[in-house]
Amino acid sequence: MGYSVFMTEQITADVARAFQSGDMAQVVALVENLPARARDSNETALLAYGLALHSLRRNREAAAALRQLVQLKPDVPEYWNNLGITAQQACAKAYAVVDRIELPGMQVRRDIGARR
Repeated sequence: MGYSVFMTEQITADVARAFQSGDMAQVVALVENLPARARDSNETALLAYGLALHSLRRNREAAAALRQLVQLKPDVPEYWNNLGITAQQACAKAYAVVDRIELPGMQVRRDIGARR
């Protein structure tokens, strides 16, 4: 059974309220209940999900959510910052995470940090 637009909007509003109240476990549960197609194209849900996972110290999962957010909205510098911090805290090299992102029309220097 699919979600209606109204149900998706209602869950997004619930996610925002849970995030504002500091209930990060509830944020995660709500976002995980969204259909993948609705979640992966929902800026608010991806941002709240990534930040909630990060606050719960689930940094690898948070980095994956924030990576999706950066791919959805590559022009928002704060999202890149969140991804970099989260990736670093997940004990991954930030440039290795960025290296896997493919964005149309954007070239990423892949030799940064390489040893000569």
